[in-house]
Amino acid sequence: MRLLRRPSSVLLLRSSLRSFGSGLNYDDYPASRADLPPLVIAHGMLGSASNWASVAKRINQSTGRRQGVPNVLVLVWCIAIHADCIPFRVVAYDARNHGGSYHSTPMDHDSMADDLALLMEEDLDVGTAAVMGHSMGGRTAMLAALRDPLAVERLFVVDVSPVNYERVRKSSSAF
Repeated sequence: MRLLRRPSSVLLLRSSLRSFGSGLNYDDYPASRADLPPLVIAHGMLGSASNWASVAKRINQSTGRRQGVPNVLVLVWCIAIHADCIPFRVVAYDARNHGGSYHSTPMDHDSMADDLALLMEEDLDVGTAAVMGHSMGGRTAMLAALRDPLAVERLFVVDVSPVNYERVRKSSSAF
C-alpha cells in the first residue's frame, strides 16, 4: 500500500495488492474512527472506482459536519446512516475485469459478490459495511446482501432493480 496526498488534502490510501485477499484495486478514504462500518461503493458496467472518487471524497469529508452539507446525495447518505459529526470511511473498488483489478473469467454476479465478500473480509478487515452499488455494482451488492445479511448493514442500490429484465422485455412485447 502506498499513501497518497490529493490536492484537496483528502487523505487517500491507495491499495494495489494484486496477489493477496480479493485481488481488487480500491481507493480507501479513511475515517478518524476505525470501529464504524465503512461505506463500500461498487461501480457499474464499464466503470471503475475513479467514477465515484468525487462522491466518495465528499461523503468522507461531509459526514463529519453538522452543517453546510452541500449535496443532496450526501445529505441522503448522512440521514440514512445517522451521521453525527463522525467522518465515515469510504471505499470505492474496481470490480474484476475493470480498472486496476485483476482480469479473469467468469464474469458474473456470483463471482463479483464473492469478490466483494473477500474485499470486506480480507482486504478491509471489516465484518459489516454499508454497501452502495450502481447498475452492475447494484446487482452485485444485492446478491452480497442476500448471501450474508449481517455483512451488509445498509444497502443503497442506484439505477437498477432486482427485476429480471429479459422477462420484462418478453412480457411487454405483448402490448
